[in-house]
Amino acid sequence: MVADCFLSLKARVVRALLEFAKHLGEPTATPGQLPVHDKIRQEALAALANVAGENVSRIMSQWKSTKSLSIARPRFMSFTKEGWSGRETG
Repeated sequence: MVADCFLSLKARVVRALLEFAKHLGEPTATPGQLPVHDKIRQEALAALANVAGENVSRIMSQWKSTKSLSIARPRFMSFTKEGWSGRETG
């Protein structure tokens, strides 16, 4: 596996989200969609991705604007793998 220091910030955040989804996500009928019904704090995501919290906030805002990530309060997050290019996922 590639060392995190060689991955872009987005790739690190994608990897962290996929780790959360692997343990907390639920399968759906929609391919590529990974819903998570547990609250994921940006600070926890930043720590797992080894990036600053400000960067996680900026990256997640970009994904929300392109509909690659949706968050329904209080505890539901859904993201689509198609919204991320192959370069980002490392």
